[in-house]
Amino acid sequence: MKKKDFFVKFSGYISVMFVAGAFVLVGLLTISKTGRTVREIIIESALGFIVGILIDSILGMQGINNGKRNELFLNTKSVHGEAVEAISPHIHLLDGWCRSKNEEALKLQRTKILAAMEMKYDDYFDSDGQGKGYTLPDTQSKQELKKARRKARAYKKALMLRLTPLSASTLTSDSVHPDDPFYFGDSEAGYERKALASDVFKKLLTALIFGYYTVDQLVNFSPAALLWRLLQVTIYIVTGVMKMLSAQGFIIGNYRGQIIQKVNYLQMFKNHVERGEKNG
Repeated sequence: MKKKDFFVKFSGYISVMFVAGAFVLVGLLTISKTGRTVREIIIESALGFIVGILIDSILGMQGINNGKRNELFLNTKSVHGEAVEAISPHIHLLDGWCRSKNEEALKLQRTKILAAMEMKYDDYFDSDGQGKGYTLPDTQSKQELKKARRKARAYKKALMLRLTPLSASTLTSDSVHPDDPFYFGDSEAGYERKALASDVFKKLLTALIFGYYTVDQLVNFSPAALLWRLLQVTIYIVTGVMKMLSAQGFIIGNYRGQIIQKVNYLQMFKNHVERGEKNG
């Protein structure tokens, strides 16, 4: 087994060993407040915060790069490129096909919403997808009125439904929500933005704890402060490694899955064109 494969396979166990080892070393120390002023705590915490974010960002980028170099991801990108090349003679027809798919998808999702309330699509929408309106019945029955109001909410939900449009540009670039079939998920940049928000909170909390507290030597043991800082850095590195593996998993799993969806739609379009040529 290669060293790289060994690390990926056993990274969780290795990370736990690092944290556990650091925690055992802290047992040689007693924890107490630093006695620092608020200004000193803020400065110390800010420094730790910056270091933590840098470690996470660097390892996160490393994880994305590892994912992009993965053989599965490279093969998928190659297949997508071949699919785009295969439909290139008919690229001028792709936008029209996408529009028809958008209309079909919107009708299908609206039908699902209405069907949950035993409502027929054709009773509330015309052939162009325009709403016909919904009027509450004139009834004194509280039960019937309650049911009618639920139907009115379902109709409004179906009427206001907006799906991510399928387009030629999204299908031919390599950059699903259950109720939004053409939303292919987060882009690489979108994933990084979401991950950063979570990282900021975790690093800020860790930095504040280590900035407010310090350690006193239980006996004449000089490396006390060094061990305390070692624990802080160990936590940063472990969370950074977790982010690296998460980023790598996102590229190989989610992001690659988005490209596969695009390949599937391009193949559907190619089949559609070929059927049209045979029938024409």
